Amino acid sequence: MPAGVSRFALVVIVAVIVASGVALTLRSLDARRAPPIVIVDVAAERPVIVVVDGAVATPGVLTLPPGARLNDAILAAGGFTGNADPAELNLARLLDDGERVTVAERPPALVPEQTAVVAGVAVEPIGVTTDTDPQAAVPGASSPSDEGASSQPRADDPSPTPAAQSPVRPTPTLRSAADADLVDINSATVEELDALPRIGPVLAERIVAHREEHGPFASIDDLEAIDGISAGMVDELRPLITAGPAPR
Repeated sequence: MPAGVSRFALVVIVAVIVASGVALTLRSLDARRAPPIVIVDVAAERPVIVVVDGAVATPGVLTLPPGARLNDAILAAGGFTGNADPAELNLARLLDDGERVTVAERPPALVPEQTAVVAGVAVEPIGVTTDTDPQAAVPGASSPSDEGASSQPRADDPSPTPAAQSPVRPTPTLRSAADADLVDINSATVEELDALPRIGPVLAERIVAHREEHGPFASIDDLEAIDGISAGMVDELRPLITAGPAPR
């Protein structure tokens, strides 16, 4: 191959390579300059328009923000009424545009009639009477004439009148029921006195010895005469003890 032809072919090859590189560079620059493609869901940005009726405070057409749920629609309608039955509603579900939501009402309570019909015969309920005589409605009631006759005592009646009966009088007791649980310092043993708070076996023996030597205590305050018992101790023991009559 002549030298001129080979040189021309080399120049052509270099030119093709340079042109290809320039084309690729320009294409990459155009791709960078082109704005990004953004896909917008128009339906997701539109407000949700629904109809809410039934057992709500203010039924009607409501416009709610995108992504609203059934609970939002109920709140926008003023909430449930007192007779609403929301047991079948899913308050967490998403609403569809143009949807209608109807809140059901609870059925009214059945009220029994005053008169029932059994086999074609009217039967009144128990406790209801149509008798106009008030004396006939009460079993055992007597008429006014019978009351006047029965209120006067009979001459041949041997039963005594209420005025002639002697009243029953209660038998007096020496101690009240509240004193039954108290410890009597005039009759208690050493063991019973030892069970009292702040009274040990030593003070219990002193109380019994003082009682045997000087006689029964006239009052609870006489315990202050015993060595080791102060006025404060007597005040603490006062709700628990009593000074009853001396045992015979």
